[in-house]
Amino acid sequence: MLNWKRKLLSILTPRENKSTYSISYWREKIFYTILLSSAFLGFLTLIPSVISCYNDGLYVQIVIDLSVFSGILFFALYPGITYKLKSTLFLITIYILGVSLTFMGGSYIIGGFIYLVAFSVAASVWRGTKIAIFTIAVNTVTVIIIGYLSYNQIIYIESFVSYNLSKWISLGSNLFIVNCISAISVSLLIDGLEYTINQTLKLKNQLSEEKLKLLAAKQKAEEADKLKTIFLGNMSHELKTPLNSIIGFSNLIIDSKIEDINEINHFQKIISESGEMLLNLINDILDITVIESGHLKITKSNVPLREIINEIAHTFDEKIISTQHKNVSFKIIDNLKQDDFHLYTDALRLKQVIINLVKNALKFTREGEIFFTYSLTEDKKDVLFLVQDTGIGIHPENQKEIFNRFSKLADSVNSRINGTGLGLTISKEIVALLDGQIWVVSVYTKGSKFYVTIPIKEIEDEKLVVELKNQY
Repeated sequence: MLNWKRKLLSILTPRENKSTYSISYWREKIFYTILLSSAFLGFLTLIPSVISCYNDGLYVQIVIDLSVFSGILFFALYPGITYKLKSTLFLITIYILGVSLTFMGGSYIIGGFIYLVAFSVAASVWRGTKIAIFTIAVNTVTVIIIGYLSYNQIIYIESFVSYNLSKWISLGSNLFIVNCISAISVSLLIDGLEYTINQTLKLKNQLSEEKLKLLAAKQKAEEADKLKTIFLGNMSHELKTPLNSIIGFSNLIIDSKIEDINEINHFQKIISESGEMLLNLINDILDITVIESGHLKITKSNVPLREIINEIAHTFDEKIISTQHKNVSFKIIDNLKQDDFHLYTDALRLKQVIINLVKNALKFTREGEIFFTYSLTEDKKDVLFLVQDTGIGIHPENQKEIFNRFSKLADSVNSRINGTGLGLTISKEIVALLDGQIWVVSVYTKGSKFYVTIPIKEIEDEKLVVELKNQY
């Protein structure tokens, strides 16, 4: 019994998901409700109708009634028919019933006209305005055909014998007006509801999207606030360390009676290194502040690439590297092989990026080699800079975060290394302003490769264009 009920409910349930609240769902819902009601009421009225027709000798009508009831049961219970086909067949059934009652004449004419009006109204509810207008036209043509056949006595209908032309015109006009008032009104109402529902759904979707955006922005702001808090906490330590060294060793030199010149030189070296560390920290903070405010200025000019490379080589002199990092070697490899190559860029900012990358490599490499190479990309549209080290590498989970603002990797090794964690963020922003790209390829515990590309651009100045063309 329960299985039968479930099967019946599944057949009579709209295919459209209710959660969509679309007008299509409610069209189907109304259709299946009317269909089920018609099947039940049809069963109750079928026997009295058949008896009445039998007594009046209307045997054709008995066949039509039985056919209509059988059709309704078939539409209601057969699951293989789509909603569109079911509704169309049901509308045809209503139309046939209305036409047959009208042809019977007498007291049945009113019932026939009611069914014809119901035919149009049902079409407007189940299928929309276009089908409703079509059914009104069908009803009008049907009355015209019946009137023509009866008026010209092509067919004999006793009730219509007394109908003259004006009566048929009046009858057809009234049916047309009632049809239009009922069917089109219902249709326009449903169209208005559909528009309202669609607009409501649209606004609901927009609100959902805005809510998601706001939640994402809130989450991002909370993460940024958290990172800034961590950053400020780190800065407190990072600033105190060099300041304490500078003040402490300066006081030792001033207040103590140290006669050993080597010890004094050692203290002075610590003060110098601490001062440089403090300067780097302040520079990073100032740079990220200017970048975040959008006021970082890029001044491009046509500069010899060799000059940039020489300045980088001077900054990381082998003697300095070997003194400060005894187990690390630094090499510059020229894969470009063009001493007179010029690049239209901001030389100061490009050097800043490369120096940041090399300093990072030195910071995280205890022993091994660091290579700085430069060459043209395969399409010869960019200059490719590569800083490669054999240091501790970067864990895969952290590789996407290292370029984020205020992000400093917090593992057991990195936490012992001084720095703001802003160097890569600053480098990324500068490279973007230079119309280039920066990315990293790293194997954890094996080393990292940082790539930077700077585009070779055309220059409007004619002399500079000639200079660039002569390079190739």
